[in-house]
Amino acid sequence: MRLEDCIVPVFVAIDFCVTSSLVDNDVLHALPPIRVASLYHTLFMKDNHRHHTRKKWFTCTPVPFKGDHTFFHRDSGLFCRAFQEIGVESRAVMPLPAQEGDCLDLIITEYKNLQSAEWCRSQNIDGVVLYAWTKTRYTAIARAIHNSGAKLVLYLDVGALTYPWKDWMFGTKLIFRSNRIKHPVLFIPYALLEILREHTLKQVNSIRRRRHLDYADIIGIPSPPAIEAYKRIPFLFSKKSRAAITLLPAPVASHFTYNPNIQKEDRIMAVGRWDDEETKRPRFVMNAVESFCHQNGSFHIDIFGVPTIGMKTWYDRLPASMQPRISLHGVVGNDKLAFWYQRSKICLCASVRESTHLASMEAVCCGCSIVAAPTPGLAAVHWYASKNSGTIAEKDNPEAFAAAMTKEHHAWESGARHPEQISDDWRELLHAKHSATLIITLLSGQHLQ
Repeated sequence: MRLEDCIVPVFVAIDFCVTSSLVDNDVLHALPPIRVASLYHTLFMKDNHRHHTRKKWFTCTPVPFKGDHTFFHRDSGLFCRAFQEIGVESRAVMPLPAQEGDCLDLIITEYKNLQSAEWCRSQNIDGVVLYAWTKTRYTAIARAIHNSGAKLVLYLDVGALTYPWKDWMFGTKLIFRSNRIKHPVLFIPYALLEILREHTLKQVNSIRRRRHLDYADIIGIPSPPAIEAYKRIPFLFSKKSRAAITLLPAPVASHFTYNPNIQKEDRIMAVGRWDDEETKRPRFVMNAVESFCHQNGSFHIDIFGVPTIGMKTWYDRLPASMQPRISLHGVVGNDKLAFWYQRSKICLCASVRESTHLASMEAVCCGCSIVAAPTPGLAAVHWYASKNSGTIAEKDNPEAFAAAMTKEHHAWESGARHPEQISDDWRELLHAKHSATLIITLLSGQHLQ
């Protein structure tokens, strides 16, 4: 037993007697002329504070999202939960207005407070993970955190497509494709103006972004391909900020994990916001799935996310023999989605581009393998398919994608895929608590279990 554990009750009892006048004057005169509680604090609390101070980290999104439970399933909300999971006091911060259903772990404050070093200092925090996407409009927030004395982790939720410095032809095609949808009649002049802006104003802006990044103690980038791509951008990083670059994968919740009690079935999943047809390419997915089902008779296809009208029409027109093998599930809760990953063998990503693609990350943590389109915009997903964890299609068309699905199906049949090993390899990298622990270790030297 520690000395203070023995003496605390004595000090508390004496302090109670003093404050309640239950001790006669002779006893009072025998006591030192200081408050007993102050004596205890002098002897023990200073040392206790030095050795047992609990860490306190905030996460900040400078945009007023709806702060309900879904906010804490990803990005800065999930980083907040990860800090809590490893024993660090944590809250998520965002600007007003408050919204119905906001969680208690949110601090919702005036935007000017986010730009105030004094306000930040008043929170008595060790550091902040700031989602600011290198946008210079948020530089004042980064500067305030830095000037408050708190550590700053600038999290860049970015992919590896750094147009025009990398994959120029692919990026140019994306610009024309996007403007064809937004401006069907005048898409050519709009696309040319956007290309001009990308080659001029955006590059000049790199100098302003450089000042923004210089405030960071850690610059978190979610994948090795993204780190390589961003290091190529001229003028973006100073020597100081380049040294701060750290691999911090986008956070995945801990309940996305392999479950040995759930048998892997011949099931393939696709998860997406299918109304974003330009990025998620639902028509591409439908054609690839139909082609795969014609060639392979055993697998069941489970599609999650609100189906578009086109997807519903496609499903209704499927051959009677194929329709029972394909399910449009709509939106399901986070826990249920984890269960489906744990049942399935393969997860699909046919998007034209994704910075990280959370569905693929959750899938590999649950022991699924990945089939991905070969576009340069999916460099992070291609990383998840490494470590014997998936197949990349040889060409960017539905037929080649279906062939990649078949190849991955054969990999499972031949015993080349091991779900427990896939999960072990990726959980150590992708689970949010590991990134939170890395932040604390790098910036304080304190190792947390």
